[in-house]
Amino acid sequence: MSREEKDKRFIKRCKVLILVFGLLSLVNIVILIGRNSSYALFRRTVSSKRIIEIHVASEFPKEDNRAITVVKKTLGTIGGVVGVSNDNQPVTSENGNIREYRYSGLDVNNYVYFNCKDGITEQNSSNCEIWRIVGVFKDEDGDEKVKIVQNEVLSGIPSSYTANGTTYTLSPSGSVVYWNYFGSSYSNNWANSGLKSWLNAENSSNEGFLTNLSDFSQKMIAATKYYLGSVSYDDSHYVSDTPGVAYKYERAISGCQDNKGPSENTNNGSVMANENCRVWADNAATWTGKIGLLYPSDVGFSADSKNWNTILGYGTFDGTVANSSWLQMNSGHSNHEWLISPIAYTLSYDVTRWSKTGYLYNNHSNYNGNRARATLSLQSDILITNGKGTSLEPYQLGIKVEKATTKIKNTISKKGGIIGVTMDNTIATNKGASNIREYRYSGLGAKNYVKFNNELWRIIGIFKDDAGQEHMKIVRDEILKYADMPDTYVADGKTFNIRNNTSSPYDYDYAYWDNDGSNSDNNWADAGLMNWLNSKGTENGYLKTLTSEAQGIIEKTKWYLGTVTYDSTYYIKDTPKEAYKYERAITGCSGNKGPSANSSGSAVTGNNTCRVWANNAAYWEGEIGLMYPSDYGFSASDSYWDTILGYNSFNGDASNSSWLQKEANPSLNEWFL
Repeated sequence: MSREEKDKRFIKRCKVLILVFGLLSLVNIVILIGRNSSYALFRRTVSSKRIIEIHVASEFPKEDNRAITVVKKTLGTIGGVVGVSNDNQPVTSENGNIREYRYSGLDVNNYVYFNCKDGITEQNSSNCEIWRIVGVFKDEDGDEKVKIVQNEVLSGIPSSYTANGTTYTLSPSGSVVYWNYFGSSYSNNWANSGLKSWLNAENSSNEGFLTNLSDFSQKMIAATKYYLGSVSYDDSHYVSDTPGVAYKYERAISGCQDNKGPSENTNNGSVMANENCRVWADNAATWTGKIGLLYPSDVGFSADSKNWNTILGYGTFDGTVANSSWLQMNSGHSNHEWLISPIAYTLSYDVTRWSKTGYLYNNHSNYNGNRARATLSLQSDILITNGKGTSLEPYQLGIKVEKATTKIKNTISKKGGIIGVTMDNTIATNKGASNIREYRYSGLGAKNYVKFNNELWRIIGIFKDDAGQEHMKIVRDEILKYADMPDTYVADGKTFNIRNNTSSPYDYDYAYWDNDGSNSDNNWADAGLMNWLNSKGTENGYLKTLTSEAQGIIEKTKWYLGTVTYDSTYYIKDTPKEAYKYERAITGCSGNKGPSANSSGSAVTGNNTCRVWANNAAYWEGEIGLMYPSDYGFSASDSYWDTILGYNSFNGDASNSSWLQKEANPSLNEWFL
């Protein structure tokens, strides 16, 4: 099977993977020629060139398939309303003054598959839920996101739910739900609502609606700011705002201090009169999270645009008016439902309710006759990979595909500073430069965190192999713990000591580079640590303990085993640039091993075409290795790339400018390759 076929098959697995390509990190470790019995802590390194994220479609999508773009184009071609203007009027041209793009009326093709089962390659009604697209909305930063809502109301709701130290009464039946009811108390503060807590899985076990969604779907959801201003009501408790006025009051929070209602907002009159902060005293003015409910204005603007100036209450927003709304006529709206907006009608516990016939009015937050449906915003780079948006052919969603190597190179280049290292070890600041040897993160503040094997790792950079293929190199953020390593490991007929357990004062303990009890050397190709890391023995080593997903994206890599230079006190005396050169000084090695003449330290360091000890491997190919000295050196600020890596030179300001030294938890000594 070709590499391209393997990659396509890999993509079809529908697992969101984080890509990595190997390495390890160092702190104050000295590589010594002929020094056989030392031990130190280490980080591990892996290597890969696969994809950082994948999607469910069987082919790579194009840029114009972003869900945002598809929805806007679709609304612009149906010949009707495209969206809402800043003055709450319908816009019929995509080039108009559009505040947000919305589906309105009955003739809408806004069906979309969501929460599809993990691991499936085909999206259909058997594998996925049906949701509906509300529209495209801008956040405060001007970023656009597609908002979707469940086609059916929530079900399977637990009777109670404990989160943030509070036990909420949640549902008497599994479908009817309380908005906010705890003990004998209730309020209309969404930020501490029981329904909000369950929807966003905020209990100590992270269990709830959000985490019950498929893993793939969870990764599509963007955190969104929800506005919690109160809409208006009349003497009969019915909402007295039009959709446009409701939209204004939902967001009437500009005068709120510390994101809460002022102390004087303690009655309905004071809340309604405060046009700049229509929020009950001490209630949250906004809430940022992933799963919310619809706004009153969402219901209003879903109606035919000719009804947008209709008040949302009883006797007005019902009958033919309400029945012009795709949300109202949705098959799932056959019961009363909660909305997210409070109503400051009586004290602090009234919330907007959407009646089954269409009009909006209030209920206490502990009312036991309402349903609810979840709404959420998609990440801005989510794609529509197939479908027509109809009930028979809903849209299919996917995550944008981008090679990790491309992603990292683009990310590094956006920093506006160092991009990498040139062929002659100078600083590269132009991504388009033809002589970039590798892309590296250097200095402090590197935004290079990545999740791998359900752990936090750091990205070193992008590196080319002998064939010119690019790989991404990562290092584990923390060193291995004592419990991660065995005392011994059997491989190649030898029993290697892996960790030094003569004493264990720390959770992190010492590891041997190579020690089989009677012999040890500095040949990585048969070292005990190499054998255990790469699971070469009869028992599972470190590699086999990784998740199957992590193992699936690791590829063998060539590791160069040339020696760096040391002084008479065993400190390295190379700069990062020199260390890089000597690590790879193997072009004159014959048969992938050091010549017999290289039987002393001076002979090895004097042979600049094969700086490898006699009969040691010149290079090694495998999955998991350790970091090079040059990796550590180049992780420092570029102003120290000409600084010798030894004692009294590469410490203080020099080492403290390295993200590896300062930010990757280097609490103890560590081995290099």
